[in-house]
Amino acid sequence: KEITWELTTALYNALKDQITYPVYKVIPKPPESAYVYIGNVTYNTEGTKDDWLYSGMVTIRVVDESHAAGDLKEALEVVKEIRQILKPNKTAVLSLSTSNNIIFSPASTSATITLSEEGLARNEIFDIYRFVIE
Repeated sequence: KEITWELTTALYNALKDQITYPVYKVIPKPPESAYVYIGNVTYNTEGTKDDWLYSGMVTIRVVDESHAAGDLKEALEVVKEIRQILKPNKTAVLSLSTSNNIIFSPASTSATITLSEEGLARNEIFDIYRFVIE
């Protein structure tokens, strides 16, 4: 069983109408100047023919090209909003359509800042979540 689509769809549905930035599973061309991209799902599969366990990570990227280089304040607020929605308390897990999500928790966050040749800044925050699904 492949779980990427189910997981990214659940994340998209949980966030799409709840945060200030548009949310994408596929980035359009051209994208908005500020957006959230759900992707980069990596996982390991363990189990038998009828009983599987998937453990891995999913990255939620918050991209902001509307502020100066290094101005991460607004993007960090969006990360905070996302975490409140996806993990409102210690025991909350993301609900999936056909699988049982056992663990869903923030794992790490990192930021990158790049400048284009035109001098435009691109601030990105990579918010990584750990999951275990059966």
